Amino acid sequence: MSARRLPIPLAAKVDELVDDVRTLMGDLLGQVEEASEGSGVVLRQEAIKLVRAWRGDGLKVVLTNGCFDLLHTGHVRYLQAARALGDRLVVGVNSDESVRKLKGADRPILPEAERAEVLAVLRCVDAVVVFDEATASDLMLELAPDIYAKGGDYTPDSLPETPAARRVGARIAILPFVDGRSTTSLIAAIEKSFLARQKEALADRPGQEAVPLKNNP
Repeated sequence: MSARRLPIPLAAKVDELVDDVRTLMGDLLGQVEEASEGSGVVLRQEAIKLVRAWRGDGLKVVLTNGCFDLLHTGHVRYLQAARALGDRLVVGVNSDESVRKLKGADRPILPEAERAEVLAVLRCVDAVVVFDEATASDLMLELAPDIYAKGGDYTPDSLPETPAARRVGARIAILPFVDGRSTTSLIAAIEKSFLARQKEALADRPGQEAVPLKNNP
């Protein structure tokens, strides 16, 4: 951004914004543990082999999926609840192209490799696999988990993955989201804080207006 668009006082305020973001993410950072003995980010063929091996050992495998853009405490608590349903948790992550189709051209905020990497270090996650489809139905058919967990206001009949889950004999578990915790609300909080600090910094500069975060180069 040019000096005209970003006065020196505003630059200092942007630094304060970074602290605000850290505060918003504080609960999450407190729950991220050192990487477990899980398999990390794997290719689909590797995931298939892992699930077969785990089930062969008598372990109950749980599958869930989502965009997981800007990971927050709601995501973490949901994943912990999903993991508690079984012995191993596989997380399917929508690829960047898949997220754009679902959420719009301005998403995801973070690329698929980073979203997958952050998920993989959570102690409750045993494996992460990126998929390109709009739904996890194909992944479900390939992995054949014991349980399929999904968060939100879904019912089994409204889930697009339900036919695939029933086909492989997976039990469907609907888990509640944490109220007030979502990527959309996090983005809105960051933008609100950014605009407020711009207005404060520009208060003594007549003629200059605050510029929304997404319109800043």
